[in-house]
Order: sequence, then C-alpha cells, then structure tokens
Amino acid sequence: MKSLCRILICCLLTLSAGCAFLDTDMISYGQKADGFDEGVVAFNTSDYQAALRMLQAPAENGNVDAQYLLGLIYINGLADGRRNSYMAEKWFGMAAQAGHTAAQVQLAFLYQDSSAPVYNPLAAYRWFDILIAERPQYREMLDSLHWSLLNQGKLTEAEEIDIIPPKYVYYRGLDYNDLFPPR
Repeated sequence: MKSLCRILICCLLTLSAGCAFLDTDMISYGQKADGFDEGVVAFNTSDYQAALRMLQAPAENGNVDAQYLLGLIYINGLADGRRNSYMAEKWFGMAAQAGHTAAQVQLAFLYQDSSAPVYNPLAAYRWFDILIAERPQYREMLDSLHWSLLNQGKLTEAEEIDIIPPKYVYYRGLDYNDLFPPR
C-alpha cells in the first residue's frame, strides 16, 4: 500500500512539474480563460452585445480567437447595427498578425472593399499574397489585384509594403467565415 501511494505521489509530481514548462507564447491559442468561453457562447447564441463585453479582456490579453470574433462583430455591425471598419481592422489585424487565417481572409477583403473607410488595395494585395500559401483559392483575388495595381502603376509600391510575416503562421482557430463571408 505504501509503495502504491509513493508511485501515485511520484506520478502527480511528475505531471505537475510538466505544467511548469508550458510554452507561454501559445497560451492564448490553447487556454481560453477570463470570459472567453462565455463570450463564445454569447456569440453563438447571437447575444452580440454580451459577446462584445466578454471577449474584450481576452482579446486585449492576446487571445486571437477573441480578436477574430470582435472583428466579426464590428465589421458586420452585430452588436449595435452599425459597421465599424476601424475597430474591425484593429482586431482582425491583431489576429491576422498572430497567424489566424480566418482573420487574414477578413482583413484582406476589408482592405479590398472600396466602400470601406479603411480601403487599401496595396495592403489587400500583400495580405492575399500571404494567404495563398495556405489558401490557394484566393489566387484569383491576388491576380485581379495584381493586374489592377499594375495598370495603376502601383504594383511595385504594393510589393514593397512592409507587412511583418505572422508570428505563428496559419493558426486554424475559430472560423465563422462561412457564416459571415468577407465582403
């Protein structure tokens, strides 16, 4: 009995010691703390005002899924009926820079939308260029922008835009782009 207790204690100590070596950079990808789960439930039940409140802290703490969801809420005007391209750009940009592919798609389309106040075809070109490595279905969008910018004499400028490659490339987290297609 004593040897069984010792074995159990050793196992517990070994398991708990392993937790000390977690990669803290990846915590925002794996752990969903400080209201994130509740925010996702609110989002999934269309309570977007509650989701906006609950997802704010996790997004500010680097949770890329929360950042992506806030971007969706703002770009579609889900909380108050008014689209806010600037806030959508902020949150999609943070998630996209962290490698969240669904956010990268949304950001590229946001920059490509000539009716959006954040319209920037040069940045759209760069984001589509980053995207096609993982999502080749956007090659046509990149080619269209390529010819448009070439005809305007802005292709070289677009290719020189300094977008830092995402930290963690191609994180596949939450993806509601089928429900909220990029415009």
